Amino acid sequence: MKKLNLNFSHGLLVMGIVALLFYMKSCQSDAKYNSEVQKVLEYKEDIKTYIAKDGTIVNYNNNLRTELDAFMEATKDSMRLFLENIKIPKPDVITVYKDRFYIDSIPQVGLNITDCDFDTTFQIIDKYYEITGRVTDEALTLKSIMIPNTTTLVIGDMKDKWWKSKQYVATVTHSNPNISTEGISSFTFEEKQSRWSVGPYLGYGFYYDPWKGNVGHGVNGGVAINYRLIGWKKK
Repeated sequence: MKKLNLNFSHGLLVMGIVALLFYMKSCQSDAKYNSEVQKVLEYKEDIKTYIAKDGTIVNYNNNLRTELDAFMEATKDSMRLFLENIKIPKPDVITVYKDRFYIDSIPQVGLNITDCDFDTTFQIIDKYYEITGRVTDEALTLKSIMIPNTTTLVIGDMKDKWWKSKQYVATVTHSNPNISTEGISSFTFEEKQSRWSVGPYLGYGFYYDPWKGNVGHGVNGGVAINYRLIGWKKK
């Protein structure tokens, strides 16, 4: 390997190269961040369907993989305040879906009111429900009942009190107070990862000998066997 004498100009050159690499990395990071924000803003709340094997109609939409910071930037303060309220500031998954409970075939109820003759249609419109119907001296008929709702599913670490340990939870909230959750089941499946890894490597690098003050460079390669001593489990 070729050896070079280390001097002040070499140090300036190395510092300049390092500064340039950091600058390029910063520019790439900013561009990626802006791209992620734009992806969230352009995400469509579509409803697609396919038929399951048993004939069931399945509703779905493409899941958007993005960064939490970009998502928070795109949704502004509304989502941040919501997540702070449910005590999960850094969620892993957020799913929002809108549904509507609707019935348009309801059996009428007989009234048979005597000595009175009337026929009235009615419509009750509320933020959380809509009811239309007809009432006469003979019967009460409900033509339709509609209940809208938006459900938000959030999965992440929740800490109820500062002195308590975190819990990995799945939370469900409804926009309609007339809707209640009767049960929640949530499962996260972990992939088993080996601590061993084997593979070839090839690289080009510089070295510095602090005892002789020399700098060297060259190409090196080979096959490496690695064993991971320390690791963290996935949630």
